[in-house]
Order: sequence, then structure tokens, then C-alpha cells
Amino acid sequence: MVGGLAVVELTLNPTTRLWHPHLHLIVEGSYVPKPLLSKTWHALTGDSYIVDVKLVSDDSRAAAYLSKYVGKPLPQNVLRDPERLDEAIVALRGRRLILTFGSWFGIPLGCKPPDEAWHIVCSLEKLLADARRGQAYALEILPAICKGDSWPTHSGNPRSPPTAPSPTPTA
Repeated sequence: MVGGLAVVELTLNPTTRLWHPHLHLIVEGSYVPKPLLSKTWHALTGDSYIVDVKLVSDDSRAAAYLSKYVGKPLPQNVLRDPERLDEAIVALRGRRLILTFGSWFGIPLGCKPPDEAWHIVCSLEKLLADARRGQAYALEILPAICKGDSWPTHSGNPRSPPTAPSPTPTA
């Protein structure tokens, strides 16, 4: 292995309610046969053999593949479950979900867009309130940021952000 880039994706199994963190990687290096990679992955994780290996022959397709996961929000079954959402927020706070490694370490992952590229419409709180009042602009924007689903209101009551659990005292 020479180097590469990894993106962490976090999903929640709707049946078992267990978290399923997984990695999407672009790796520069020598080919590793899938059976060997699968066996090694199982040795590291203790419970998963699932791997997928594909040759990257087009840089733009590789970039498009990873881009899907860079901007992907938490799944709806997490956003609609206050307990799991709190758990995810606390667990992911301060964590790097995109990283470079090996010879790719330190390569900048992007640049900040110019300020004129952004147009602030309103706060999320105002957007939700205006949508409840039937304001056309809010009803148009909200489905776009919620993939067409209604925004999870958690019983209609705004909630404060979760806090990290206090450390357990040791004896």
C-alpha cells in the first residue's frame, strides 16, 4: 500500500438496531486478492468478511464515488429516533470521518468556497416555522434538504443538543 483516502459511513440496521460503521476507500498500491483482503478484514473486525475491490481506471469516477459519501447525512431512521440521534452526535463529535493516509497524508481535501458562493436564506428554526405556516419558499426548500420526507420534529418539540456522558468514576 502506498496511500489513499477513506470516508466513514454510519448506518443503523432497522431490524437489529445495531450500528453499522463502514469505510469507503480509494487505495493506491499493489492489488490485494479479494479472498485475502476478506480474511484479513475478518481478523481485524472479528465479525465481518464483507469487502469489495474494484480497479480504479477513471479518476473522475473515483472522485464521484467518494463524493457520494462525503456529503451523505445520517440515515432517516437515525434522524427520526431521538435516542439514536443523540448517541450518534455524541459518538461522532470531533471525529474525523474523512482522512488521508500513507503517501496521501497531508494532501488538502478541498478548499473553502468563496463567500459569494453562499446565500443565507434563514435559520433552520425559521425555515421550519415558515413551513408550518405554509410559506411557499419554505415548502420548496424543506423537501430538498430532507430528500422529500417531512423533517423529523421529534413530537414537534425542539430539543437541546445532546451532551457527552459524564466519565464514570473509577475506584
